[in-house]
Amino acid sequence: MDVKTAFLHPKLDHEVFMALPEGYSAAKTRTGHGGKEATGRTLVNSEFKEDFNKFARRHPQSSMQAKKLVWLLKKGLYGLKQAPRLWQKDVDEYLSYSLSLVHSDADHSVFLGLDVAILVYVDDILIFSPSKDRVEEVTQALHANYSMTDIGEPESFLGIRIVRDRKARTITID
Repeated sequence: MDVKTAFLHPKLDHEVFMALPEGYSAAKTRTGHGGKEATGRTLVNSEFKEDFNKFARRHPQSSMQAKKLVWLLKKGLYGLKQAPRLWQKDVDEYLSYSLSLVHSDADHSVFLGLDVAILVYVDDILIFSPSKDRVEEVTQALHANYSMTDIGEPESFLGIRIVRDRKARTITID
């Protein structure tokens, strides 16, 4: 399974402001995509001014436009330092609380249940179970919470080749 835009799912756990990208103006921001109102906030609070001044010193070109308007992010964004941690926390909570799985003691990216094991690596998920119905049940539960693509049985994962022989009932990895 491949999670589409994994880092865009989790909500941020604190306020993060972002300077407007080049080419955006306050008018474009106020009437966001599809006519919906976008979130823009004037930078006035003193604690944010200090953060902005650090940003301005590093990015003098962008700072001129950003002095007028910044975006308050509501969810993670690719390139945001917190995005991988927030995604891991989000998927961890979902698998632990909604699907009643527990972390493996050996590796926190492996989740275990009575009849299922799930391996999460960034935005890729492998589901293992002796029951095809259980794999389908877990897949549907994941689809209910995340936008995902089922890419079928894995032929390789993290550079490891996986060969499955259904007739002989064997799985070989090398």
